[in-house]
Amino acid sequence: MTTPALTDPLDAWATALTGVAQPTTLFPDLPLAEAPLARVRRSMPWGAETGATIDVHALSALLAVAGRYVPGEVMPVAVVGGADEFTGERVDEDDALLLLTVPYDEEETVAAWQERVRTHWRTRQSLGPCPEHALAQRLGWTAPELLRRLTYVMSAAGPSVRAGAEATAGLLVHVHVREGQLHVDVAGRNTVCPTDRLGAYADQLAGAIAWFASHQQARLADLPLLTPAERQQVVVAFNDTAHPVPTGQTLDGLLSAQAARTPNAFALSGRGETWSYQALDTKVTQLACLLVSQFGVTPGTCVGVMLERSAAAVTALYGVMRAGAAYVPIDARHPWDTIRYMLENAGVSVLLVDAQTIAAAASFAGQLLVVDVELHDALPTTGPLPAPDDTRLAYVIYTSGSTGRPKGVAVEHRAAVNTVVWRNAFYGFTATDVGLQMPSLAFDSSVVDVFGLLAVGGRLVVPDEDVRLDARRLIALSTAQGITTCILTPSYYQMLVGEFAHAVPTLRAITLAGESTTPALVAAHQSRRPDVVLYNEYGPTENAVCSTACRLESAEPVVSIGRPIWNVHVLILDAGLRPCPVGVPGEIYLGGAGIARGYINQPALTAERFLESPVPEVPGRVYRTGDRARWRADGHIDFLGRLDGQVKVRGFRIELDQVEHALLRHPAVRHGAVVCKADASGGPYLAAYADWDDGVASGLAPDDTASDGAASHGTAALGDARTRLRAHLAEHLPYYMVPDLIAVVSPLPLTFNGKIDREALRRRNDEAAAVPAVLTPEERRLGGIWMEVLGRQHVVPDDDFFALGGNSLRVMALSAAVRAGLGRELDLMDVYAHPTLRQMAAKLFERHEAGSYAAQG
Repeated sequence: MTTPALTDPLDAWATALTGVAQPTTLFPDLPLAEAPLARVRRSMPWGAETGATIDVHALSALLAVAGRYVPGEVMPVAVVGGADEFTGERVDEDDALLLLTVPYDEEETVAAWQERVRTHWRTRQSLGPCPEHALAQRLGWTAPELLRRLTYVMSAAGPSVRAGAEATAGLLVHVHVREGQLHVDVAGRNTVCPTDRLGAYADQLAGAIAWFASHQQARLADLPLLTPAERQQVVVAFNDTAHPVPTGQTLDGLLSAQAARTPNAFALSGRGETWSYQALDTKVTQLACLLVSQFGVTPGTCVGVMLERSAAAVTALYGVMRAGAAYVPIDARHPWDTIRYMLENAGVSVLLVDAQTIAAAASFAGQLLVVDVELHDALPTTGPLPAPDDTRLAYVIYTSGSTGRPKGVAVEHRAAVNTVVWRNAFYGFTATDVGLQMPSLAFDSSVVDVFGLLAVGGRLVVPDEDVRLDARRLIALSTAQGITTCILTPSYYQMLVGEFAHAVPTLRAITLAGESTTPALVAAHQSRRPDVVLYNEYGPTENAVCSTACRLESAEPVVSIGRPIWNVHVLILDAGLRPCPVGVPGEIYLGGAGIARGYINQPALTAERFLESPVPEVPGRVYRTGDRARWRADGHIDFLGRLDGQVKVRGFRIELDQVEHALLRHPAVRHGAVVCKADASGGPYLAAYADWDDGVASGLAPDDTASDGAASHGTAALGDARTRLRAHLAEHLPYYMVPDLIAVVSPLPLTFNGKIDREALRRRNDEAAAVPAVLTPEERRLGGIWMEVLGRQHVVPDDDFFALGGNSLRVMALSAAVRAGLGRELDLMDVYAHPTLRQMAAKLFERHEAGSYAAQG
């Protein structure tokens, strides 16, 4: 390979680091630090007889192992000191090193890979030694920073390394053969007890060197990276979760068993009613008999449940299952197109509604059962009900889909029962516990929330929707009812953690679930309510709600999602479906007792996501989550985000593609993109950007910002466009998927290859330009709170709270902030009825001056 003459070798070396200027470390979970080196050595007999020397085997093996550790990244390797096998010359200048950045391709054979490494070596060597001080200066670093960013400093051969390398190296590897023994010495910064990790890496590298020497024609993909002991640890020991759980049991059967034990104990409270276990079980049986005898419900069918939050809604879920059917929870706030698709996809012919939701079912062609009319005490309590069967479907819960349509996850009783029984034991729940039922019934956390405590004799309190969204009233209810536990999304708890500081004295446990938990939230909880145990749960709907869990006792840089629960298996696999070592990121695959049956009436999608386990030690079906994670040495798991376009916002799983499909359906949208961003507090939100066709939407300015700070002639038109887009999305998407922010950006930023530059949109300042406006004193006071809650720099009187990014959680935050900042009460319904700043300020101060809040007590 011929290298063209270079007038400035330093430019060539700087170019060699293009794309890897940011640190790419072997152990990303262990930060580099100024600390003494920890050292390990691994030795084995060496008698390889191949055409390559130990230097070639060592260097090519090191680069291959790096390719497994950081897939898709180019790991820069600095070679210093020792002999150069290609020229016989020494590379031992005090201020020089040789940099290698070889892209890893595991489809190559060992021999081809080694030849490519050798060619790369020769090409880089033709540049001359890399002057580290000059290169560091060119890149804006000190020389020690350069070496730490390179991560690897390898001595190709020889008994020692260049002076100064040890003082600055992030990781130092020295491989040599002496008296028939291969020695691999590894040294690294002794930060978070990495000696065991260094030892594992040394074992893997030594094994790779020996394997390379005897497998020249094998593919790199066939390299067995893990030692037998490591594989035993991450595959078997970390999945030692076997535990007996009752067989043949159903969710409604757990309720009946508890009703038989404690018939007169309080079970359920909601909307002013409190039912005993016997009363609840009787109503469940009555509804089941009604469904079977008068509505023709048969075992294995699906029944829709579209009810407002209430004790009756909980009864409906149990009643459907006791009739042998699976319940399909539906939120009446969804647009009819979404509701119709779910009903048709699940084959629902019977839909349970109440007085509040019946209007949303006006177009339903099947049978409607109005629960608050037809469920009464005179109904029979006996009938031809089917025998319990734990292999039947218990429920079908719909989640977002990348094709633009939601997908229904079908979960059997035995899977859900395993989770419920584990959870009650893990938390130590008893008949003395009182749960606050917070998750929507259309959200999978509701499964363990509703059916958990009622299986051990506890009491469940179901707040009305308006109470659930009002922190003050929710805390008052929790205190009055003696709440001991609840499940919240981190986004929701962020709104409550401050106000919980001196409230709800009976509370003993809070569970965070549905989205990633931040260290800041854990720290805030520990500083305010250290007496309340904080738990973190992880699990997709496809694995019966919960797959891993742990107790959070401190705010770590990455919040753990815990260990696998009873009878659940967690595999973290690389792109080649091989188990990843401790600390190495991979994709989570879930198996065991909680695995769902699949996606209802979507066999192709089911086959794509549910597959036979590629790991023999963990047989059976596994679910490919698309979640990225890594093992800790103690068997806990760090969640590292998604591998695709799926995100979690306010606890709901959202496929960005589905939102984009809906955005692009608007006739005026030429191009569009939806990204997930973080607000000032770190909370996730959706932002949609649309490039409009001027022929369809005339009068729109090219962007929704004005650099000169003045109102542009298109401001009104842009505001109208955003309003129209929001209305369009609300017609085609569930309410929780409508983006918090909608902006008209023409043209959208593009990458060099012509694709929408989503990273540029993530970095984009979403703050609208300042628009001069005259505010009344009341509008100015309320507007200051708006800006704080919404993270904006200005507002105008006709701004709509929801159009600026308001949502149910921010409504709660607004109410709390008004109470704290203005000493006044803002009724939540008024926020929805009077959403503009002008309207809301008038309503707030009018009501206060009239003394209406005082009259309400």
